[in-house]
This record gives sequence, C-alpha cells and structure tokens, in this order.
Amino acid sequence: MKPDAVLKPDLTLEHVLAAAVARRVTDGTFAAPTCRVMAYQAALEGFQIGIATAAQFIAEMAANENNELLREAERQVRALPGDLA
Repeated sequence: MKPDAVLKPDLTLEHVLAAAVARRVTDGTFAAPTCRVMAYQAALEGFQIGIATAAQFIAEMAANENNELLREAERQVRALPGDLA
C-alpha cells in the first residue's frame, strides 16, 4: 500500500495511522513523495517496536507476579498479526 492510498475496508488501523502520520510529517515539503514513503515505513516500524516492547513488559510482569491473566495478555499481544505494523 502506498502512503497516499485511499482508505479501504481491508486496511488495518496501523496502516491508516501510518499513512496519516506520513502525510502530516511531509505536507509542504519539496521531496514529499520520497519522504512520505520513508515516514510511512518508519511509522509502521514504530508500531512493531511498540508491540514487541508491550509483550516483553507484560511477560516480565507475569513472571514477577506469577499471574495467569498477565500471561494470557502476553499471549494475546504476541499473537497479533505480523502485518499489524
């Protein structure tokens, strides 16, 4: 998907937000098309890093507190689709 793509029902929230971030960051710049693609990719990478960090944090909390609900939350976070971001 290109950052300028029209919103379609099959797009994930992360792709829509990444496109919005890319447009906002690059509007009015001379090299907007090139910069917009890089900003879009950076936003998606940011989502991936955030999800991985959240899963690690929840796993550490689950281990420290021996809490099954936190373990389940970690499994759910780790089960998020790979293309989420």
